[in-house]
Amino acid sequence: MRGFEKLLIERIATALSFEAVDTRIPDLGNDPIVGFLWRILEARRGVSDRNEVFSSLLLWSVARLPSREVEASISANIYTLISRLRHEPAGFYKLAHAIRTFILKPSLKALVGLAVAMGKELARPCSSDPRLAAERDALESVMAKLGLIVGVVFSLFFLLSIMFSINIHLIIGMVLIMAVIWYLVRFYGVRYAILNKEIAWSECSIRDQEDLRSIIVGYTPMHLMADLLYGTRSRR
Repeated sequence: MRGFEKLLIERIATALSFEAVDTRIPDLGNDPIVGFLWRILEARRGVSDRNEVFSSLLLWSVARLPSREVEASISANIYTLISRLRHEPAGFYKLAHAIRTFILKPSLKALVGLAVAMGKELARPCSSDPRLAAERDALESVMAKLGLIVGVVFSLFFLLSIMFSINIHLIIGMVLIMAVIWYLVRFYGVRYAILNKEIAWSECSIRDQEDLRSIIVGYTPMHLMADLLYGTRSRR
């Protein structure tokens, strides 16, 4: 089986224009997703050799593959599998999703998807992406306007409750208005958070594994409210 695993690694590496080097299975720590991402980030920064990182992470992944999948890979057309995934978008979110998908359900298809995503990210230099930055700036403007609307709605609700006293129709109306606003806040806020992650990953500005772990956790409703009240730039 060890020979089949080595052959699979060499076939995938060659198809993705990497050199398969002899290495050991890396220790990715208690959180393999964070450990996986951090090793790729270090390679992009030039701290580690990209071929060595690719080979070691691929070895870690193949070791988790069920034996029947390893055996089936001998007759599988790796180049065809890769060509189907080569044109999919790259980025932090895509890579993290590929790692998680493979860990939850290891398969040859998931392995190839992970290898393709990993290869794309290892080939990226540490630099800013003007398109991501422009979209984030546009969303900041939208979030600022939503924050103003939230303040106006709360103030209006307070004034109306004084002028007309609390009644069921007023409450229902304000609840519906706030529900619509919160939906918009959530929609734009999640996209804004994803852009911040992608920009930090693109620029290699993530300082350590704890920072990396924190951006994987997500964007909570409290973070959304903090951005509205104190400004989105405060969370960069």
